[in-house]
Amino acid sequence: MRLRKVDPRVIVISRIKAFKAGLSVSTRDLTALYLAGGHVPAVVDALIAADRADIELDWITAVAIDLAGKDILEAVQSDAIPKILPKSGSGED
Repeated sequence: MRLRKVDPRVIVISRIKAFKAGLSVSTRDLTALYLAGGHVPAVVDALIAADRADIELDWITAVAIDLAGKDILEAVQSDAIPKILPKSGSGED
């Protein structure tokens, strides 16, 4: 990994985190995302959050969203926790 200028700590910590959550993500996939300029820990955290919230999110989709410049973790969290909008004043008191 060091020959390709990949920080092994980011890959190893993310792989352990995914494994403990019951997700199978390969080191090769994590390294490819890192080399593509993606945010490896954020994608892994988003996959874990989606799994816990029963949201169907696969690796390819998560990586595509991340590499498109979107905050994948925020997208999953906002989808998992519906926002309650305050009642608008309808004049009924």
